[in-house]
Amino acid sequence: MTSRPRTVISLLLGTAVLAACGGGQRPETRLAGGGRETDSAADSTPSLSVADGPQAPESLAGSWALRTDGGTRRGPILELVIDSLLGPSFRVSLAFLMQGDVGIEQSLFEPTRGRVDADGVIHLTVKAGAEAEPMGEMSGVLARDTIRLSTYRWAGVDQTAGGARWLLVKQPS
Repeated sequence: MTSRPRTVISLLLGTAVLAACGGGQRPETRLAGGGRETDSAADSTPSLSVADGPQAPESLAGSWALRTDGGTRRGPILELVIDSLLGPSFRVSLAFLMQGDVGIEQSLFEPTRGRVDADGVIHLTVKAGAEAEPMGEMSGVLARDTIRLSTYRWAGVDQTAGGARWLLVKQPS
């Protein structure tokens, strides 16, 4: 008698897996401009997916260089790579760092996780492997190929003090 309950459970699980793989409503996805795209043909079909949350836009993947918005250049010369987008999170790796006129070996830094919060604000950090606290902390809003930073701390110093405006600009592939 034990084979019948296993068969029924196997059929139920198989049906649930098939429905989750494409039989339900297509989840909403964020477009690069912050809007949402939905599949209107599936709007009347009940969804078996987990509640929709923020998504890291696909346009976030790539190489990003730190720049000032006008004005004089100060602070580190920094280039980051963003990849491994998964839901609201992504991986941040240091590709290039120069402080003053000294290049810093990128192998001294470890990849970290960044995230997109419910308001669409992107948060990321840069962490040296031997340090407990992040070397850099940044957050801002993505607009096409630029992340306008609202917060930017480097080595414990607020880089936006004095009115400096910082950008992460996507580099051509």
